[in-house]
Amino acid sequence: LWIVDILKSLYENRKKYMHLSITIIFSFTTFLLFLVYKDSELFEQFKVVLQASPRIAYINITDAPEVEKKMLKSFKEFGDTTAFAVNSQYVEQKYNSDDFYMCCEVNVVPSKVNFYYSNSVVKLKMKNDSPSMSLKKGEVVINESYYEKVKHLTDDDGNLYISLCYNDKAENVTVERFKVVDVCKDNPLYDNVSKSEDTGELLYFNTAFISRDNFEGKIPFDVKKIIVDSGNVNKVCNLATRMGFEPESAYDEKAEAIREMISNIKVRCVIAMFIIFILGINLRSAFINALSSRSYEVSVRRALGARQIDIITQFMGECFVLMLINTMVSVALCAAILNGYNLFNVLAYHSKWVTILNGSTMVIFFATCLFMSLALSVDFAYKSSKVEVIKYIKGV
Repeated sequence: LWIVDILKSLYENRKKYMHLSITIIFSFTTFLLFLVYKDSELFEQFKVVLQASPRIAYINITDAPEVEKKMLKSFKEFGDTTAFAVNSQYVEQKYNSDDFYMCCEVNVVPSKVNFYYSNSVVKLKMKNDSPSMSLKKGEVVINESYYEKVKHLTDDDGNLYISLCYNDKAENVTVERFKVVDVCKDNPLYDNVSKSEDTGELLYFNTAFISRDNFEGKIPFDVKKIIVDSGNVNKVCNLATRMGFEPESAYDEKAEAIREMISNIKVRCVIAMFIIFILGINLRSAFINALSSRSYEVSVRRALGARQIDIITQFMGECFVLMLINTMVSVALCAAILNGYNLFNVLAYHSKWVTILNGSTMVIFFATCLFMSLALSVDFAYKSSKVEVIKYIKGV
């Protein structure tokens, strides 16, 4: 019966609480949207890192065969370690028939590769989701976007050949023809197309893999990296550091992501305390105004014999239930806004914003709402018990 009386009183005084409810809903919705946006932003920033394997190390080295051999030999001694060297070169060329520029990263890899990482966190996968590739002399693997641009060149026998150009150490340009034998997925961290600021033409960024067998041991590319899969990745990174290199690993990337998330939680806690202070002042003022419009009602009830505890219980319950209802409305409104934003992105930009709501956000939001509900309920009830009965009865 107590809760029924409270709901009945709220309905009868709904107009008096209208301004207060709007203030609560607007404030809590804005606060929750901010928290969800920060969660989603962090997810977009670290989603690949958090899914990456902590076994991978990525080391850029100089083009010195003795350094490469020494490093690879040392890595094998750690046990549970697989490593191989990759030579890379970025080349740019224009296809006149299609009028587009392409910047292609040509990677020279062993003939059999069981795994490949574009950096310390992004694992390459074939179109069939396999992590491995096999290449012979004269063969090439290209990424999906590249394949889509050149697949119309497939001959009547179903074979697709492309020409790749690269520079040797003497800056001589070499053009060779390769047969496409497989297609890998695009790198999820980068856009495969951009517009030139100078000419306005589209520039496509693609990837190609060819075997070391094409060069008979004399690879003309200067840029070299070593990719390591190891159960002792810390030892691998320490060795590379002692040799004067700066290794990258998903382990370090994950640690940085966790530090960033902890820092973000601390910032949101500070913001929550600030909101409690500012919003608390505004809501207290709004509750006092609502109480002022009901002072005569309180005076009449007291004059008819209502106890002080009855008044306190009634107004504390009304305030708490009102805050609870408005909090639920805020959550529903926030969900509607986020769904609308996602729909807009899909229709306007053909992309989807991933909405993330983690545990820390839920704790911060509902802890803030609960604290404010209890504090304001107690204050509202206390003020209602201090209404001057004689003053308002005489003022009728």
